[in-house]
Amino acid sequence: NKLILFLLNKYKYNKNIINIIFSHKIINILKKLNNFNFKINSFNLLLLLLNENDKDIKYLFKYLNLNFSYLNFYTSTTIFSNNIRKKLEEFSTNIYNINFIYNYNINFNQYQYSKLLQILNLKIKKHIIIEGVEENIFSLLQILIKNIKNKIVPIYLHHTEIWVLNELLNYDIHTIILKILNISKYFINNHKLILIIKNIEIFNLTDTNNNTDNLDKLHYLYLLLSKIYNYNIHIFIITTKDKYKLYFKSNNNLKDYFFNKIQIKNLSFLQIFLILKYNIYKYINYYKIHINNYILYELINLSKKYIKNINSPIIPFILLENLCSKKYLLKNKIQYSNFNYLLTDNIYIQNKKNFILTYEDIKNTISEYLNISKTILFKNNKITKYNIKQLEYYLYKNIHGQNHIFNKILPSIKQNIIGLKTKNKPIGSWILCGPSGTGKTEFAKLLAKYLFGSEKELIRFDMSEYMEKHSISRLIGSPPGYIGYSEGGQLTEQVYNNPNSIILFDEIEKAHPDIYNIMLQILDEGRLTDTTGKLIDFTNTIILLTSNLGCPKNYDSYLKNKYYLSDTDLKEIHKNIKLSINNYFKPELLNRLTNILIFNPLNINSLLLIFNKFMSELKIKLYSNKLNITIYIKNELKYFLIKL
Repeated sequence: NKLILFLLNKYKYNKNIINIIFSHKIINILKKLNNFNFKINSFNLLLLLLNENDKDIKYLFKYLNLNFSYLNFYTSTTIFSNNIRKKLEEFSTNIYNINFIYNYNINFNQYQYSKLLQILNLKIKKHIIIEGVEENIFSLLQILIKNIKNKIVPIYLHHTEIWVLNELLNYDIHTIILKILNISKYFINNHKLILIIKNIEIFNLTDTNNNTDNLDKLHYLYLLLSKIYNYNIHIFIITTKDKYKLYFKSNNNLKDYFFNKIQIKNLSFLQIFLILKYNIYKYINYYKIHINNYILYELINLSKKYIKNINSPIIPFILLENLCSKKYLLKNKIQYSNFNYLLTDNIYIQNKKNFILTYEDIKNTISEYLNISKTILFKNNKITKYNIKQLEYYLYKNIHGQNHIFNKILPSIKQNIIGLKTKNKPIGSWILCGPSGTGKTEFAKLLAKYLFGSEKELIRFDMSEYMEKHSISRLIGSPPGYIGYSEGGQLTEQVYNNPNSIILFDEIEKAHPDIYNIMLQILDEGRLTDTTGKLIDFTNTIILLTSNLGCPKNYDSYLKNKYYLSDTDLKEIHKNIKLSINNYFKPELLNRLTNILIFNPLNINSLLLIFNKFMSELKIKLYSNKLNITIYIKNELKYFLIKL
């Protein structure tokens, strides 16, 4: 060590200093540090010597002309006296005693940090409201804490400590204010206190009937700030967007005279990745498992996709720890009840792959975290060529007399596969017109089943239930102040939870006209904002509207006597339907649709095919229920039943 060599050369004739350098206490400490692979430098040794109270060590500092009190100031984390600290501990906790889940050494909020330092030098409007996710706010405060500790902050912050108001208090608000006022007298000169308040609700004033309409919501906070006005005490209030609107937006006395606002934005994908990358060493060292950049990328990517509202690295850290713990158990062949496959005798973990995290491991961990089956959670929601071929086959098999419809809709879906779809629009949007019973709803079910894997992916709305103006709130959520405001709407919540789906608005002409305005945004931009401010993505959905406009009742009796429809008949039907559609719906809605699909009325041949289909299904049910019943229907009877 350079310091030791320097001391030996300079004071080789001074026995007192030589004895200090080679004292058993110092040598034992250095040995222990070496055992833990710590790199020992001159500053480390100096810190060790500072913590000793021996007379010889003080003698050594005297010889080196070192100011003990000045060095102690730079190496100590405690700035306040024991008397002040004891009083602070009655209602708050020193931030050094709080354990953070991850270390945050990268400052992604440089502008906010500079503004924070500037406000801490003010005397009038010196308090701060920090809005954002709590974990991201404390990440910024970690930078401030470390810089204060290392004295790389402006000189007015050298004598600053940060304390957090306790959440679980046995005192009422009057006692807390009195305790803060009692210690305020100590912060007049150089010493500065930053007090963080996480629960602003404790300052909320309500009367005996819990009515806050005629009362200042933060009366006690206003009282406290006015009393500590002349002292070096800064109040940091950590809040969310909703709490800020509730307590501060309309409270001009507090906001204008006491507080500056700093908004911490949600971390981006890259920022979360860098934080994980910086902190994975502790998992690698503890679990002895290799973690590469690809695994971290996919961990964040899949967690953002399947776990909603990830605005901080907390969830990826929890998933990573679960992942490493499970891999560690596999590596060491430890058996426990949740892993039944480990209880078998033929499991021998000898392959080196078990020491490396894989993409499948991430899938398993996320499915366990959400308590959803892996096959259901990670099913392939992308439309493939196989889906198109399968859909085409079953459309022709199950829906009769509508071949012209398939020739219009299938090319639009194929465009989505090869990437020619407009980026910010749904996969497709069609209005299905024609008489009842021609297969419009069955068509929607087949799309859901063979494009997205199940008929459950069909989100259906009967628009006869949305004829009133206020019924729009059922789709996108109730406005603020009404029952169900925080619950979201039926449409927005279902699409938010299942973004790959078919949305069917049945009998759209019966809906209130204001609902069409919502559809304009969905069809044009592929997104919709619900009443809670959540942005819903519709770009992976198919929008279907059904309508019976232009289809008189006499069509059925007219067409049942025809074995086929002539071109003249079809042109007349299509003309009447298009005229009714254009007269009823506004052009801005029709122009945003991919196409208008008109289902032809069913003639006798089409009805006969459908009749045979349902009869074959009935025979299968009889056979599966082991009922010894045989059904045979002559063609004459079939035609008679169809014409009824």
